[in-house]
Amino acid sequence: MDLLDNTLFDIPMILWIVALAILIGVFAVTWILRSIFLKRYKRLSASGIQDLNLFIAGEIGRTSIIFLMILSFYVASLVLPFEVRFRIFINLVMEITLLVQVGIWGMGIINYLIDRKARASIEDDPSLVTTLVAMQKIAQFVVWTVIILIVLENLPGIEITSLIAGLGITGIAVALAVQNILGDLFSSLSIVLDKPFVLGDSITVDQFAGTVEKIGMKSTRVRSFQGEELIFSNSDLLSSRIQNFKRMQRRRTILNLHVSSDTPAEKLKQIPEMIAEIIRGQQQVTFDRAHLFDIGGAGISYEVVYFIETQDYTVYMDRRQVINLAILNRFQEESIQFATPSQTVYIGNPGV
Repeated sequence: MDLLDNTLFDIPMILWIVALAILIGVFAVTWILRSIFLKRYKRLSASGIQDLNLFIAGEIGRTSIIFLMILSFYVASLVLPFEVRFRIFINLVMEITLLVQVGIWGMGIINYLIDRKARASIEDDPSLVTTLVAMQKIAQFVVWTVIILIVLENLPGIEITSLIAGLGITGIAVALAVQNILGDLFSSLSIVLDKPFVLGDSITVDQFAGTVEKIGMKSTRVRSFQGEELIFSNSDLLSSRIQNFKRMQRRRTILNLHVSSDTPAEKLKQIPEMIAEIIRGQQQVTFDRAHLFDIGGAGISYEVVYFIETQDYTVYMDRRQVINLAILNRFQEESIQFATPSQTVYIGNPGV
């Protein structure tokens, strides 16, 4: 009983014991709840389930241990008659900790909404994914900026209006120093809004070609067809000529054929019809024209134009191969010979 009659910092020991019990109880309960929801989140994530239950479990699982400790201490401190200055300090620490935790929860909400929209639109509109990623970064920046300003406003001795004015002047100086970085940043926003390409597009930039893997705030990463990663700064990328093959709906093909000049005229008249018949018999292929367009030393020349209705390069090459083999077989059946380069050399005796 003597212990309970004592005081610590002019506060009865019984109140300290009650506060300690509250601290342990609050922390134990919140930590157990956090652990339960965290296990549930991991189980739902492993099963591939994407629903509101996963989001709620994930949000609770994101609750920081430090936040739980400070929350428990704050609740326990309510039974202790601290001095006003110390009470103000405890309240300030609790407010700052709560704001940071709200920021963490806010990040989870933003990520959940953006990821959900991205999964729903990735097949119908892949270009929207790039826009959503940029919106995600901007929203995260805005949330943390607001939280930092609120924290600074609650700190004693800091005038937030003067601070913002000072940051504006400093921002101008910083902008001049990092104008190249800012140029890449605005170029990134231009790529997101204008969408000259999106993730997964096959593009050619100058002499480089590959598939877009990532569009960042400063650079864009492209996986070349040889396998290496190509990194372009966004400003350089937009100032270059970009060919986007993903948006190609059909591929125009020009085929030049040269047959022997010894081919009978009747056969020469039939060649365009033969080729048209072969091309029209193929799937995903549209015949345009076939003409005898030149007669010269290399033989009789034909120009054939047709379209392959696909953007897939492998399918395109497969159709070309089938058409070329069919033309070879038909020419063999019709005994039509291809022209071969030849050169006649006359040897004479200058003295004769």
